[in-house]
Amino acid sequence: MRVRLLLGMATLTLLVTAFAPVPPPKDPAKTPAGMARKLLEGTWVVKFTETPADPPPGMPAFRIGSRITIDGERWSSNDRAGKFDAPRGRPKFQGGGSDERGGKRGKEKEKRFSTELLLVVNPAKQPTRIELKQRDTNRVYLRGVYQLEGNTLRLSLVPGRADVPNPESVVPRPEGATLLILERIRSGT
Repeated sequence: MRVRLLLGMATLTLLVTAFAPVPPPKDPAKTPAGMARKLLEGTWVVKFTETPADPPPGMPAFRIGSRITIDGERWSSNDRAGKFDAPRGRPKFQGGGSDERGGKRGKEKEKRFSTELLLVVNPAKQPTRIELKQRDTNRVYLRGVYQLEGNTLRLSLVPGRADVPNPESVVPRPEGATLLILERIRSGT
């Protein structure tokens, strides 16, 4: 009798757990990484940049005044001066300017280059890790650490190559890393 009772209870337990509803998938915005990305969202302007005297190959040149937009997992950069070295050296031309008479403004057309990367953050490590990946290949283009204080974002970045060690701090600038200080632009300014 006891054996039958135990087998019946075991079968009932098995059936209940086998057909239990599957929990809904987690909302990516509510994960620690999603919440960290949410804090970074906005349009940023490069206020300061410090690069090593001999930057590692593959490190882009960020210009003071360049704008960077972070929207969810999307990191996009527009540089009117065309000095941002986009992944694989292929900046995307976004147009030029001319005056009302059809002539060129100044000596050259105003050029605007842009690049778009996938933003991955890991808030579990301190300082918080960041990776910028190429969207088409998912290959790491830049990686490093960041520190967010109010509307100021400090990044220490290196190329995504395996032979370049990951920075362990933001300030002081680690050897071989590029230090960026960005300021969030408030809406309407």
